[in-house]
Amino acid sequence: MKISVILPIYNVAAFLPKSIDSLVNQNYDDYEIILVNDGSTDRSREICERYQKKYDKIILVNQENQGSGIARNTGLQLASGEYIFFCDPDDYITGEFFQKVEDVTADYPDLVVFGYWDEFTNKKRVEKASLTFDKEKKMNQKEFRKAFSELFKMKVMYTLWNKVYKKTFLEDYNISFGNAPMGQDTRFNLDVYKTVQDVKIVPDQFYHYVLERPGSSTHKYRDNLLILKLEELKKLEELLVIFDKEDKDLIKMVKSDILVSSCNNIVNSELPLKSKQEIIVKLLSLKEFDNIYDTNHYMNSVNKFFLSRKYIRPYIIFKQVYTYSQNRKG
Repeated sequence: MKISVILPIYNVAAFLPKSIDSLVNQNYDDYEIILVNDGSTDRSREICERYQKKYDKIILVNQENQGSGIARNTGLQLASGEYIFFCDPDDYITGEFFQKVEDVTADYPDLVVFGYWDEFTNKKRVEKASLTFDKEKKMNQKEFRKAFSELFKMKVMYTLWNKVYKKTFLEDYNISFGNAPMGQDTRFNLDVYKTVQDVKIVPDQFYHYVLERPGSSTHKYRDNLLILKLEELKKLEELLVIFDKEDKDLIKMVKSDILVSSCNNIVNSELPLKSKQEIIVKLLSLKEFDNIYDTNHYMNSVNKFFLSRKYIRPYIIFKQVYTYSQNRKG
Protein backbone atom coordinates (compact mmCIF):
# COMPACT_ATOMS: atom_id res chain seq x y z
CA MET A 1 0.00 0.00 0.00
CA LYS A 2 1.49 3.33 -1.07
CA ILE A 3 1.85 6.12 1.47
CA SER A 4 2.36 9.75 0.42
CA VAL A 5 4.27 11.94 2.89
CA ILE A 6 3.91 15.72 2.43
CA LEU A 7 6.34 18.20 4.00
CA PRO A 8 5.73 21.98 3.66
CA ILE A 9 9.18 23.54 4.01
CA TYR A 10 10.10 27.10 4.91
CA ASN A 11 13.47 28.05 6.43
CA VAL A 12 14.09 24.90 8.49
CA ALA A 13 17.57 24.02 7.23
CA ALA A 14 18.87 23.20 10.71
CA PHE A 15 16.18 20.56 11.28
CA LEU A 16 15.36 19.28 7.81
CA PRO A 17 18.01 16.52 7.41
CA LYS A 18 16.93 14.77 10.61
CA SER A 19 13.29 14.89 9.53
CA ILE A 20 13.91 13.52 6.03
CA ASP A 21 16.37 10.88 7.31
CA SER A 22 13.74 9.58 9.71
CA LEU A 23 11.43 9.01 6.72
CA VAL A 24 13.83 7.53 4.16
CA ASN A 25 15.30 5.16 6.76
CA GLN A 26 11.97 3.39 7.26
CA ASN A 27 12.10 -0.34 6.55
CA TYR A 28 9.36 -0.03 3.93
CA ASP A 29 9.35 0.37 0.15
CA ASP A 30 5.99 1.61 -1.08
CA TYR A 31 6.01 5.32 -0.27
CA GLU A 32 6.77 8.74 -1.72
CA ILE A 33 7.99 11.89 0.00
CA ILE A 34 6.78 15.19 -1.45
CA LEU A 35 8.95 18.12 -0.39
CA VAL A 36 7.27 21.47 -1.06
CA ASN A 37 9.87 24.21 -0.65
CA ASP A 38 7.70 27.24 0.02
CA GLY A 39 10.12 30.00 -0.97
CA SER A 40 12.77 29.30 1.68
CA THR A 41 15.56 31.87 1.92
CA ASP A 42 17.99 29.70 3.91
CA ARG A 43 19.67 26.45 2.80
CA SER A 44 16.44 24.43 2.80
CA ARG A 45 16.20 24.31 -1.00
CA GLU A 46 19.79 23.12 -1.31
CA ILE A 47 19.16 20.37 1.25
CA CYS A 48 15.97 19.28 -0.54
CA GLU A 49 17.76 19.10 -3.88
CA ARG A 50 20.53 17.00 -2.36
CA TYR A 51 18.03 14.48 -1.00
CA GLN A 52 16.05 14.45 -4.25
CA LYS A 53 19.17 13.45 -6.18
CA LYS A 54 19.97 10.69 -3.68
CA TYR A 55 16.51 9.11 -3.31
CA ASP A 56 14.18 8.32 -6.21
CA LYS A 57 11.17 8.25 -3.88
CA ILE A 58 11.51 11.98 -3.21
CA ILE A 59 9.57 14.55 -5.25
CA LEU A 60 10.60 18.20 -4.92
CA VAL A 61 8.53 21.26 -5.74
CA ASN A 62 9.97 24.76 -5.42
CA GLN A 63 7.36 27.52 -5.26
CA GLU A 64 7.02 31.10 -4.10
CA ASN A 65 6.16 31.58 -0.45
CA GLN A 66 2.40 31.16 0.00
CA GLY A 67 2.12 29.61 3.45
CA SER A 68 1.98 26.07 4.79
CA GLY A 69 -1.66 25.48 3.81
CA ILE A 70 -1.09 26.20 0.13
CA ALA A 71 2.15 24.20 0.22
CA ARG A 72 0.25 21.19 1.56
CA ASN A 73 -2.37 21.62 -1.17
CA THR A 74 0.44 21.46 -3.72
CA GLY A 75 1.53 18.19 -2.14
CA LEU A 76 -2.02 16.82 -2.18
CA GLN A 77 -2.34 17.53 -5.89
CA LEU A 78 0.80 15.48 -6.59
CA ALA A 79 0.18 12.64 -4.12
CA SER A 80 -0.42 9.20 -5.60
CA GLY A 81 -0.62 7.18 -2.38
CA GLU A 82 -3.70 5.58 -0.89
CA TYR A 83 -3.04 7.33 2.42
CA ILE A 84 -1.65 10.79 3.15
CA PHE A 85 0.69 11.64 6.01
CA PHE A 86 1.55 15.29 6.76
CA CYS A 87 4.93 15.71 8.45
CA ASP A 88 6.35 18.97 9.74
CA PRO A 89 9.96 19.37 8.57
CA ASP A 90 11.32 20.25 12.01
CA ASP A 91 9.95 17.07 13.61
CA TYR A 92 10.80 13.41 13.07
CA ILE A 93 9.50 9.86 13.39
CA THR A 94 10.93 6.73 14.98
CA GLY A 95 10.05 3.04 14.78
CA GLU A 96 8.35 1.17 11.94
CA PHE A 97 5.72 3.80 11.27
CA PHE A 98 5.03 3.06 7.59
CA GLN A 99 4.58 -0.64 8.26
CA LYS A 100 2.17 0.14 11.10
CA VAL A 101 0.18 2.40 8.77
CA GLU A 102 -0.18 -0.46 6.31
CA ASP A 103 -1.26 -2.84 9.10
CA VAL A 104 -3.95 -0.57 10.58
CA THR A 105 -5.38 0.53 7.22
CA ALA A 106 -6.04 -2.99 5.94
CA ASP A 107 -9.77 -2.33 6.47
CA TYR A 108 -9.54 1.13 4.80
CA PRO A 109 -10.66 3.60 7.51
CA ASP A 110 -11.06 7.21 6.40
CA LEU A 111 -8.84 8.42 9.22
CA VAL A 112 -6.28 6.93 11.61
CA VAL A 113 -5.27 8.78 14.77
CA PHE A 114 -2.02 7.78 16.50
CA GLY A 115 -0.47 8.70 19.81
CA TYR A 116 2.62 10.92 19.70
CA TRP A 117 5.41 12.48 21.76
CA ASP A 118 5.72 16.11 22.77
CA GLU A 119 9.46 16.71 22.88
CA PHE A 120 11.18 19.67 24.48
CA THR A 121 14.90 19.93 23.77
CA ASN A 122 17.30 22.26 25.54
CA LYS A 123 21.07 22.35 25.78
CA LYS A 124 21.57 19.36 28.05
CA ARG A 125 18.54 17.12 27.94
CA VAL A 126 15.50 15.99 25.99
CA GLU A 127 12.20 15.85 27.84
CA LYS A 128 9.21 13.99 26.44
CA ALA A 129 5.52 13.92 27.25
CA SER A 130 3.34 11.05 26.07
CA LEU A 131 -0.04 11.62 24.43
CA THR A 132 -1.74 8.35 23.62
CA PHE A 133 -4.72 6.04 24.10
CA ASP A 134 -5.47 2.94 26.16
CA LYS A 135 -6.13 0.62 23.26
CA GLU A 136 -6.72 0.35 19.53
CA LYS A 137 -10.30 0.87 18.44
CA LYS A 138 -12.26 1.45 15.25
CA MET A 139 -15.34 3.66 15.40
CA ASN A 140 -18.12 4.31 12.91
CA GLN A 141 -19.44 7.83 12.46
CA LYS A 142 -21.98 7.59 15.28
CA GLU A 143 -19.43 6.20 17.72
CA PHE A 144 -16.83 8.79 16.73
CA ARG A 145 -19.23 11.69 17.23
CA LYS A 146 -20.18 10.34 20.62
CA ALA A 147 -16.52 10.08 21.66
CA PHE A 148 -15.43 13.32 19.99
CA SER A 149 -15.45 15.64 23.02
CA GLU A 150 -13.36 13.30 25.13
CA LEU A 151 -10.88 12.80 22.30
CA PHE A 152 -10.64 16.56 21.80
CA LYS A 153 -9.93 17.09 25.49
CA MET A 154 -6.99 14.70 25.18
CA LYS A 155 -5.28 17.26 22.87
CA VAL A 156 -4.84 14.73 20.06
CA MET A 157 -7.39 16.10 17.58
CA TYR A 158 -5.92 19.50 16.65
CA THR A 159 -2.86 18.33 14.78
CA LEU A 160 -2.19 16.81 11.36
CA TRP A 161 0.95 14.85 12.01
CA ASN A 162 -0.43 12.18 14.35
CA LYS A 163 -2.90 11.11 11.67
CA VAL A 164 -3.10 9.51 8.25
CA TYR A 165 -5.93 10.35 5.85
CA LYS A 166 -7.42 8.20 3.12
CA LYS A 167 -6.82 10.10 -0.10
CA THR A 168 -10.12 9.16 -1.75
CA PHE A 169 -11.99 10.41 1.33
CA LEU A 170 -10.33 13.83 1.05
CA GLU A 171 -11.10 13.92 -2.66
CA ASP A 172 -14.72 12.78 -2.29
CA TYR A 173 -15.47 15.61 0.16
CA ASN A 174 -13.17 18.16 -1.50
CA ILE A 175 -11.23 18.75 1.71
CA SER A 176 -8.16 20.96 1.37
CA PHE A 177 -6.33 23.75 3.16
CA GLY A 178 -7.22 27.42 3.22
CA ASN A 179 -4.82 30.35 3.34
CA ALA A 180 -5.19 31.50 6.96
CA PRO A 181 -1.76 32.59 8.29
CA MET A 182 -1.91 29.99 11.08
CA GLY A 183 -4.17 27.29 12.52
CA GLN A 184 -4.37 25.36 9.26
CA ASP A 185 -4.10 22.03 11.07
CA THR A 186 -7.19 22.59 13.21
CA ARG A 187 -9.34 24.04 10.42
CA PHE A 188 -8.50 21.16 8.07
CA ASN A 189 -9.25 18.57 10.75
CA LEU A 190 -12.58 20.11 11.72
CA ASP A 191 -13.62 19.76 8.07
CA VAL A 192 -12.49 16.13 8.17
CA TYR A 193 -14.43 15.39 11.37
CA LYS A 194 -17.60 16.85 9.90
CA THR A 195 -17.89 14.13 7.26
CA VAL A 196 -15.61 11.26 8.33
CA GLN A 197 -17.36 7.88 8.23
CA ASP A 198 -14.97 5.68 10.19
CA VAL A 199 -11.99 6.41 12.42
CA LYS A 200 -9.36 4.13 13.87
CA ILE A 201 -7.61 5.06 17.13
CA VAL A 202 -4.12 3.59 17.53
CA PRO A 203 -2.08 4.01 20.76
CA ASP A 204 1.34 3.49 19.11
CA GLN A 205 3.62 6.56 19.18
CA PHE A 206 6.00 7.26 16.30
CA TYR A 207 5.91 11.03 15.83
CA HIS A 208 8.12 13.40 17.84
CA TYR A 209 6.74 16.93 17.94
CA VAL A 210 9.66 19.21 18.78
CA LEU A 211 8.34 22.07 20.92
CA GLU A 212 9.60 25.62 21.28
CA ARG A 213 12.39 25.57 18.74
CA PRO A 214 14.04 28.99 18.27
CA GLY A 215 12.56 30.90 15.33
CA SER A 216 9.35 28.90 15.27
CA SER A 217 5.99 30.61 14.88
CA THR A 218 5.27 30.08 18.59
CA HIS A 219 7.99 32.65 19.34
CA LYS A 220 6.64 35.37 17.04
CA TYR A 221 4.10 37.92 18.20
CA ARG A 222 1.00 37.95 16.04
CA ASP A 223 -1.52 40.70 16.61
CA ASN A 224 -4.15 38.61 14.81
CA LEU A 225 -3.56 35.45 16.85
CA LEU A 226 -6.67 35.91 19.00
CA ILE A 227 -8.93 36.55 16.00
CA LEU A 228 -7.70 33.40 14.26
CA LYS A 229 -8.09 31.30 17.42
CA LEU A 230 -11.64 32.55 18.00
CA GLU A 231 -12.48 31.69 14.38
CA GLU A 232 -11.32 28.14 15.09
CA LEU A 233 -13.47 28.09 18.22
CA LYS A 234 -16.52 29.11 16.19
CA LYS A 235 -15.88 26.27 13.73
CA LEU A 236 -15.67 23.85 16.66
CA GLU A 237 -18.95 25.12 18.11
CA GLU A 238 -20.62 24.73 14.70
CA LEU A 239 -19.31 21.17 14.49
CA LEU A 240 -20.78 20.30 17.89
CA VAL A 241 -24.15 21.57 16.67
CA ILE A 242 -23.89 19.23 13.66
CA PHE A 243 -23.01 16.41 16.06
CA ASP A 244 -26.00 17.40 18.24
CA LYS A 245 -23.60 17.35 21.16
CA GLU A 246 -23.49 20.44 23.36
CA ASP A 247 -20.40 20.43 25.59
CA LYS A 248 -19.92 23.60 27.59
CA ASP A 249 -16.99 22.06 29.44
CA LEU A 250 -15.10 21.45 26.19
CA ILE A 251 -15.75 25.00 24.97
CA LYS A 252 -14.57 26.38 28.29
CA MET A 253 -11.39 24.31 28.02
CA VAL A 254 -10.68 25.61 24.52
CA LYS A 255 -11.31 29.20 25.61
CA SER A 256 -8.87 28.68 28.49
CA ASP A 257 -6.25 27.38 26.05
CA ILE A 258 -6.83 30.34 23.73
CA LEU A 259 -6.46 32.83 26.57
CA VAL A 260 -3.24 31.31 27.89
CA SER A 261 -1.65 30.85 24.46
CA SER A 262 -2.53 34.44 23.52
CA CYS A 263 -1.04 35.76 26.76
CA ASN A 264 2.10 33.68 26.25
CA ASN A 265 2.42 35.05 22.73
CA ILE A 266 2.26 38.60 24.11
CA VAL A 267 4.65 37.94 27.02
CA ASN A 268 7.25 36.32 24.74
CA SER A 269 7.10 39.15 22.23
CA GLU A 270 9.54 42.06 21.95
CA LEU A 271 6.87 44.61 22.78
CA PRO A 272 7.55 47.08 25.62
CA LEU A 273 6.25 46.05 29.04
CA LYS A 274 3.59 48.78 29.02
CA SER A 275 2.25 47.59 25.65
CA LYS A 276 2.13 44.00 26.88
CA GLN A 277 0.12 45.08 29.92
CA GLU A 278 -2.33 47.09 27.85
CA ILE A 279 -2.94 44.29 25.35
CA ILE A 280 -3.48 41.63 28.03
CA VAL A 281 -5.88 43.93 29.93
CA LYS A 282 -7.96 44.32 26.76
CA LEU A 283 -7.79 40.57 26.22
CA LEU A 284 -9.14 39.78 29.68
CA SER A 285 -12.04 42.20 29.22
CA LEU A 286 -13.47 40.29 26.25
CA LYS A 287 -16.81 38.60 26.86
CA GLU A 288 -15.47 35.36 25.37
CA PHE A 289 -13.39 34.88 28.52
CA ASP A 290 -16.09 35.45 31.11
CA ASN A 291 -16.46 32.68 33.70
CA ILE A 292 -13.62 30.42 32.53
CA TYR A 293 -11.59 30.50 35.73
CA ASP A 294 -13.44 27.59 37.31
CA THR A 295 -11.64 25.28 34.86
CA ASN A 296 -9.33 23.99 37.58
CA HIS A 297 -8.44 20.89 35.60
CA TYR A 298 -7.49 22.86 32.47
CA MET A 299 -5.82 26.13 33.48
CA ASN A 300 -2.79 25.66 35.70
CA SER A 301 -2.79 27.33 39.10
CA VAL A 302 -0.20 29.99 38.24
CA ASN A 303 -2.08 31.27 35.18
CA LYS A 304 -5.37 31.14 37.04
CA PHE A 305 -4.00 33.04 40.06
CA PHE A 306 -2.61 35.95 38.06
CA LEU A 307 -5.16 36.21 35.27
CA SER A 308 -8.31 35.82 37.38
CA ARG A 309 -7.10 38.62 39.66
CA LYS A 310 -5.83 40.72 36.75
CA TYR A 311 -2.32 40.96 38.24
CA ILE A 312 -0.94 41.67 34.79
CA ARG A 313 2.44 43.25 35.51
CA PRO A 314 3.42 40.56 38.06
CA TYR A 315 2.16 37.92 35.62
CA ILE A 316 4.39 39.20 32.82
CA ILE A 317 7.43 39.47 35.07
CA PHE A 318 6.86 36.01 36.55
CA LYS A 319 6.54 34.44 33.10
CA GLN A 320 9.70 36.13 31.85
CA VAL A 321 11.71 35.15 34.92
CA TYR A 322 10.46 31.57 34.69
CA THR A 323 11.37 31.31 31.01
CA TYR A 324 14.82 32.74 31.70
CA SER A 325 15.45 30.33 34.58
CA GLN A 326 14.39 27.34 32.46
CA ASN A 327 16.76 28.39 29.70
CA ARG A 328 19.58 28.81 32.22
CA LYS A 329 18.99 25.28 33.50
CA GLY A 330 19.44 24.04 29.95
